[in-house]
Amino acid sequence: NQQNFLQKDARLITSNVFVNGETIHARTLNYLVGEGSDIKQFDFSYLDDKQFVNLDLISIHKAQNAQSYSILKTVLNDNSSSLFDGMIKILPSGQKANALLEAHSLLLSKDASSNNIPSLEIEADDVKATHKATVTNLDEEQLFYLESKGITRQEAQHTIVKGFLESVIFKLPKEYIEPISKVLEAKIKN
Repeated sequence: NQQNFLQKDARLITSNVFVNGETIHARTLNYLVGEGSDIKQFDFSYLDDKQFVNLDLISIHKAQNAQSYSILKTVLNDNSSSLFDGMIKILPSGQKANALLEAHSLLLSKDASSNNIPSLEIEADDVKATHKATVTNLDEEQLFYLESKGITRQEAQHTIVKGFLESVIFKLPKEYIEPISKVLEAKIKN
């Protein structure tokens, strides 16, 4: 469990990386209680074998002019599976909120599965709030294109996976990019 309480004008960038463990259950609560508070959350999962990850994320906007930006990217291989249940809740006092919730999964195996459930609960009338969710298979056309350039199928798959994850990793502060990239690279190579 992770809880983040943001007071007036507080800024937080946070990231969780889920790669090890047979069964992972994680819950994050972002509570924006101060006016002008801002949280950016970037979570990543790379699952294989029979790993299962169940992630819950709730961002509650209580104060005015608060912003939340949450992205989850999950790569699934073998018989792995994931469940993401996300919620942006904007209370009546959360006017002028700006919120985004995204969950994207990339399936590398026909036996992998992912279920992303983003939702909005808005009780204020002057807000901007959106959510997105995708679950997609590895694109055979992308693999074919890379293979036509002399890259092996395995290298092509690694390139696509890295691109999928790095689109968010590079939004983190510079000091976190290298350690997170190393953890994910080790997982991808295995």
